[in-house]
Amino acid sequence: MGTHRAAFRSGAYYPSFFLKLYQHYVLGYTLPVVWACDPETTLVPYFTEGFTANHLDCGVADGYFPCRSVELLGTADGGSHLTFLDLNPSSLEAARRRLLSLAPGMDVRCIKADIRAPLPAELAGSSFTSISMFNLFHCVPGGAEKWRSISTYKEVLSADGVVTGCTILGKSYITSRLARLTMRFYNLLGPFSNWDDSREDVEEVLNQEFSEVETKLVGMVLLFRARKPKRH
Repeated sequence: MGTHRAAFRSGAYYPSFFLKLYQHYVLGYTLPVVWACDPETTLVPYFTEGFTANHLDCGVADGYFPCRSVELLGTADGGSHLTFLDLNPSSLEAARRRLLSLAPGMDVRCIKADIRAPLPAELAGSSFTSISMFNLFHCVPGGAEKWRSISTYKEVLSADGVVTGCTILGKSYITSRLARLTMRFYNLLGPFSNWDDSREDVEEVLNQEFSEVETKLVGMVLLFRARKPKRH
């Protein structure tokens, strides 16, 4: 049990049934009801605004958000490139299958990597016009240091590119008794590691690494977008 909990916390292990239920449970229930942020009216438009034909998606779950963007933007034809990056091979395969069933002509690449580690060798020399980090960091352990991953992946963003993300914040942002109970349970069980996550920590890293930064809080979910990466 301890081994599975540690793997679940790291993002390396998700039961296959979780991926099958992701859209219904996470997107259909916990985000709109528990965390007070509706995916369809808030997150899908925000993701789509930051989605281009040369995109890196970090933390893919089942591929829902990039697939919805492809549907909305009509970028299902050839000439578009999408790279999925995740620590969980089950998520990578589920997202790849989902996208190719929708857009068989799209160039899709999957990279298994820990977002906290240095850039994987597969990304050496890459340059993306957009990078997404959606519903990722509240699952990543490491305290405030985990936000340094934004600095790492900024290095593969083009000068005119954009980083878009969202994350569920911690105890200081709880909006209801249900949210508090769910947050405690998820942090104890392992899928979440965000009890102390704060808006200030996210904004500090973003402002250090980008010249243009915007954030907004919807319920307990912080949405962020950054442009003009600083080259130190």
